[in-house]
Amino acid sequence: TDAELDAFINRVGDMIATRVRALEMVASVTLDDTVRTGNVYALPADYAERIAIYGTLNGVRRFALRLCSVGELRAIPTTALPMRGAIYGGSLEISGAPATGAEWELIHFARPTLAAGDSATNALLTAQPNLYIHGGLFWAYMDEESLQIATAHKDAFENEARLINTAAA
Repeated sequence: TDAELDAFINRVGDMIATRVRALEMVASVTLDDTVRTGNVYALPADYAERIAIYGTLNGVRRFALRLCSVGELRAIPTTALPMRGAIYGGSLEISGAPATGAEWELIHFARPTLAAGDSATNALLTAQPNLYIHGGLFWAYMDEESLQIATAHKDAFENEARLINTAAA
């Protein structure tokens, strides 16, 4: 059924999203007042891992936001310049009080769009088909309870992921 196929594709997508950091997964988004509550910005739904976050001070100087723990962040006075941040859950919290209209450029690894329904492919599938082949065969053989064959495909998937992650580093 379509629901079973979508569930199967989602399992492969989850493997890729948690283990692969490919160049095809790099995305950039501007976090602004539309996704802000106080000094907390909502991360995009496809967010997987941060690469860098840049802010602009007084509309002129671009700087990299330095990440710290939530505890360290909340110890910073609310009057401080917004130079530090912490990521937790689906949020980015900024130190101090970012000015109205402040924008942050988030460069991140995005979860790949799944090739399902009307979308028969995506950039990662086109560039790295072996990820999907070995991930799919791993789950197919797991469902059949053929653990030895499933393990071989999982190992092949992990090797592909390592090569891709090394190339993207």
